[in-house]
Amino acid sequence: MASQLVTEEELRRICLDAASRGEGVGYIINDYLYLNFLHEQQEADRAASHRSEDDPGEWWTESGAPRAEGRHRAAG
Repeated sequence: MASQLVTEEELRRICLDAASRGEGVGYIINDYLYLNFLHEQQEADRAASHRSEDDPGEWWTESGAPRAEGRHRAAG
């Protein structure tokens, strides 16, 4: 499995190269999607941990957006 994120253009080139050699590309695409998923989860976790240190209403109002009625923090 790849150890770093690649751009979609790089992925396209890698898949074309593999296909031109007669290799399957399903595992390459699977690795790409899996790494993207992990990266997005890490970013979400990082954002959530940052907010958890603040006052429950503070992160919402600091963004400049009005706090919606009934809006609450997700329990983590």
